Amino acid sequence: MSKLRALLCLIIFAALPAAAQNSVNANLSTPLIADVSQNAIEIRSDFNGTQLLVFGARNAPGEIVIALRGPKTNAQLRRKERIAGMWMHVDQRKYFGLPVFYAIASTKPLNRLAPPTLLQSLGLGENRIILTSNSTPDEVFDLALAASFKHKTWWQSPFGKITYFGESLFKARIDLPDTLPSGEYTTEVYLFNNGKLVGFQMIPLNASKTGLDAAIANAAIKNGALYGLIAILMALFGGWLGHRIFYRPHVE
Repeated sequence: MSKLRALLCLIIFAALPAAAQNSVNANLSTPLIADVSQNAIEIRSDFNGTQLLVFGARNAPGEIVIALRGPKTNAQLRRKERIAGMWMHVDQRKYFGLPVFYAIASTKPLNRLAPPTLLQSLGLGENRIILTSNSTPDEVFDLALAASFKHKTWWQSPFGKITYFGESLFKARIDLPDTLPSGEYTTEVYLFNNGKLVGFQMIPLNASKTGLDAAIANAAIKNGALYGLIAILMALFGGWLGHRIFYRPHVE
């Protein structure tokens, strides 16, 4: 069923360029036009992950890069050492404006598509987004940061393969894990030719929690003190109820 849907999306997209109305920074006169299979993802209690289909057409020669990123967060890593028999924090490093989720793929290695300065300005590549968040390189901390995000499958590089249909149509699938953070995302599609960026499109994507889990999470954020008090009362009531049910008086 998913294959049929993807094919229909590609056919409709090729026949109706006006599909780009759902995107940001789209211009039908440019050599690139793209869209996604869905702009909203509902994260329910039974959410097991999903796939996002990115598809489009290039009207000029060049290589395609697709990147999905968001939402932004700050991170702090600490390094511990054993001193006088105790583990102590001896160093730390902070990162700002990191995308919690980052997936990227390209039809050729990035270094063969554009100069490093251009790739850095666009934040294309794990090392470059890390450098953007902290301009002082530190190999130990930077590798630890990337490994942590990859372990949660939040950073995927490359996420898969970009497939061409004929000379102009292309598609790619991005796996979104069941641990996908909620928030605002952007799907970015680039077209490079002879080391220059000749086409670009950015498409918004929103992932949000729904159902009872979302209601509880929102209540905890908006009314933290009340939520904490209710949690304590429920724990006390549960302990009391368990005592009443399972308590057996000792008889000598």
